[in-house]
Amino acid sequence: MAKPKTQKKADDAATETSMSPTGSQADYEAFLPLAREVPEGEIVPLRADLQLALHNAQLGVDAVLAEKKRLAALPETRVDDIASLPKLMLAAIFANTQIDRSAPASDIQRLLARASVLRKLLLSTAEALAAAGLLPAARVEKIRAGTGKLDIARDCVELSALFAGKGKELRGKHAVSAAQVTEAAEVGTALLKVLKPGRAKRGSAIAPAAAIDRDRLWTLALRRYESVWRAGAYLFGPTDVDEKVPSLQASRGGRPKKAAAPKAPPVEP
Repeated sequence: MAKPKTQKKADDAATETSMSPTGSQADYEAFLPLAREVPEGEIVPLRADLQLALHNAQLGVDAVLAEKKRLAALPETRVDDIASLPKLMLAAIFANTQIDRSAPASDIQRLLARASVLRKLLLSTAEALAAAGLLPAARVEKIRAGTGKLDIARDCVELSALFAGKGKELRGKHAVSAAQVTEAAEVGTALLKVLKPGRAKRGSAIAPAAAIDRDRLWTLALRRYESVWRAGAYLFGPTDVDEKVPSLQASRGGRPKKAAAPKAPPVEP
C-alpha cells in the first residue's frame, strides 16, 4: 500500500535531516565557499597547531565581544565575522582531518573507547555548568544532539574548545582536569582523521585539493583573527592587547612580555 503524500514528504524530510552535516563538518561546508574565494597567490600553508589556535582564538574573541558596545563603534569592524571565528577554526580542523585516514582498526577502537569516556565526562559536566548559567545552554544542547562515531569525535573536539574557551570563568567550579580537556581534543582530532562519513564511498580516495581547501580556510581564519587583534589593540591598548588577545600559537594564553631592561649600576663618585 502506497504511503499518503504527506507521510512521504515527512519521511523524505526526516531522511534529509538525518543526512545533513552537523558540528565541525557543517561549519566546514558553510565556510568553504567563502574560503575558496581566497586568491591562490595569497594562500598561507598551514604550519600551526590548530587545536592551540582554536583555544587562543576563543580567548581573543571572548575578550573583544565582552566589550560589544565599544566594539560596535570601531570602524571597519564586522562583529559577526569576529563572533564566527571559532566556528571557522573548527571548519579548518575538520578540513585537516580529511587529508589522512589510514589507521589500524585496533587503534580506531581504542580511540573510540577513550573518546566515549571523555565525551561522557565533559558533556555531563557541561550540562551541569549550563544549568548553573556558566556555559551557553544552546551550545551544550547542540553538542548533545546527534549519534554515531563521527559525532563522538566531533563532540570531543567541540567540548574541549568550549571548556578551554571558558577556562578562567570555570576554574575551580568543576572536576574536569586541564589534561582531560586537552586529551579530548587530541583524541577527537585523531578519530576525525580516520573515520569516514557515512555517505562516503568505501575506498574513495581523498582529493589532493583537500589540503588546498584546508589552507584556504586557515588563511581566512588568520585574516579574521588579525581584525580581532586590531579590535583588541583599540579596546585594551598596546600594553594589554597581547594578554587579552593572544597570538594563535601562544602556548600560555598570550605573547611573552618583553623583560624590562636592567638598570645601569650607579656611577661611583
